[in-house]
Amino acid sequence: MTEHPNSDALVARIAALDVWATCVDPKPLLADITNKIFIARDGARTCVVRTGDDISVHGILRANELAAGCAAHKVGISPGVI
Repeated sequence: MTEHPNSDALVARIAALDVWATCVDPKPLLADITNKIFIARDGARTCVVRTGDDISVHGILRANELAAGCAAHKVGISPGVI
């Protein structure tokens, strides 16, 4: 995921995800060193979209983040992962 956080290509990739019930127009919410975060309104539902690649040299593995997010939801301390 090397696109700039406001790049049209990254926004298009997010909008093309098959999780949306309606047409979404993702807006940049945040950008930090390792990921870009967008907000997308899908009808009445508002979603936060995190994007980023693994950075194994720093121990950043997105699969671990996904597992942690799913576990947090399972115990009721985080919203669900779509």
